[in-house]
Amino acid sequence: MFDTNPIIYAIIVFALIAVANLSEVFRSAILTIDPGQKEAALMVGLTPIQAYYRIIIPQALVSAVPNIGNLTLNILKGTSLAFMMTVQEVTAVAKTAASYTYDYTEAYIDIFIIYFILGTILQIIFKYLERYLGRHKLRGTVV
Repeated sequence: MFDTNPIIYAIIVFALIAVANLSEVFRSAILTIDPGQKEAALMVGLTPIQAYYRIIIPQALVSAVPNIGNLTLNILKGTSLAFMMTVQEVTAVAKTAASYTYDYTEAYIDIFIIYFILGTILQIIFKYLERYLGRHKLRGTVV
């Protein structure tokens, strides 16, 4: 049982956490859509699957993207906990390198910079994704 690579356990744990949180994010996003949208889609002859694929899900994604971005950032920050499962990730590598020179301040500043850059990149990506998915809302309004 313990001869399995610990990264497998870390992937399973993070996948389960992500799936549980994403299911709640998508459930709440779909509930933000007016039920009349589905009724109208069914009235024009779409099947329920087509109604969700073409009408409901694209609208729900607009409200789900900010929560997906928050979840992604939380998972990124949570990867430092993989160190507890003996997985060599950013924090583990920095602590190991700092133990040779006893310069923990520099190691933690390096970790901060890495997480700051990754977090900023993710925020920018999700900002543009949210703007792209919500582009239909900007039509007809003065920004």
